[in-house]
Amino acid sequence: MLILAQVLVSVAGLLLLVLSGWLIDQVLK
Repeated sequence: MLILAQVLVSVAGLLLLVLSGWLIDQVLK
């Protein structure tokens, strides 16, 4: 279960990075 939690956290972090990068890209355009 700990491994599953770590995977979920890392995936959530990647999604946040992608979303924030996309939002910044939209704002700069």
